[in-house]
Amino acid sequence: MAKRQPKHRLQQPPADIFHHQVAYIENYIGNLADKVTKPKNNT
Repeated sequence: MAKRQPKHRLQQPPADIFHHQVAYIENYIGNLADKVTKPKNNT
């Protein structure tokens, strides 16, 4: 499966992937924090 990855993925610089990963994790943690701090009034 790994050998059939598209070439544009392999050509991405590691720094770009790392930055994207950090942004994704920060967004995920931010969403969790919103769920914790806000009262559960979602219907």
